[in-house]
Amino acid sequence: MRLQLYNGQKVKTLHKDEVDQAVLDFNKELRQRIKSNRGPLRKLWIFPITAFNETLIDDLTRNNVRLIDYYWHISKGADPITTPYLFLRMLNSFLYLQLESSVFMEDEIKEFLKKSIKRLKKVESSEDFIAVMGSDYTEFVQNFMNRSIIYRDKNNNSLFANYIWKHFYTNEKYKNEHILVNYIHRFYHRCAFGGNSEYRKMILFWRDMKLFIENNFSDWTKELNLETYYNILNQVYPK
Repeated sequence: MRLQLYNGQKVKTLHKDEVDQAVLDFNKELRQRIKSNRGPLRKLWIFPITAFNETLIDDLTRNNVRLIDYYWHISKGADPITTPYLFLRMLNSFLYLQLESSVFMEDEIKEFLKKSIKRLKKVESSEDFIAVMGSDYTEFVQNFMNRSIIYRDKNNNSLFANYIWKHFYTNEKYKNEHILVNYIHRFYHRCAFGGNSEYRKMILFWRDMKLFIENNFSDWTKELNLETYYNILNQVYPK
């Protein structure tokens, strides 16, 4: 089989295997360009400049293209010529979303723990426990464990990442939040991927997390029943 490609000057006939190789080379180059142009959190942040936003969104939906994916985030767009104020408002909101996705606040950690404890109260077996902790661990990593990504982007001369690193990750004001995140990560990781043989470590990691919260976020204890973790562990991993 032969295919004809038009290169702008002349028609060249290629064998199918040559076309396949050309496609592979193009895809390889395209992936490299995409990788080099990713934004915060290793995503492509796409803000369409268009006066036909609804049509664009409908076309993407009709072709099964998700607006929010692990690799990209496509915003609703606007036209800076015909609707300049709408364009600026939506662009600022999109930039704020990138910022919001890269940092976390104290209340967000507390809310995560509160929801997780509520789910754990319905656990009846070790399988249920691992399922809940595994699901919550995944959510926790996505929302609170972006430090290594920001650090990598900072070293790649990202102005955005440098700003986040300076004003959030190395800011003494948020020191306790970062330490707590590490305690929670260690505990949830052990519960999600451990078993009965890891019971002792789970208890030790829970104790460290609990003591740090009581010493540095004492007001949380009014809303969080941290003993729930201990009770559930003893229920699903009886001695």
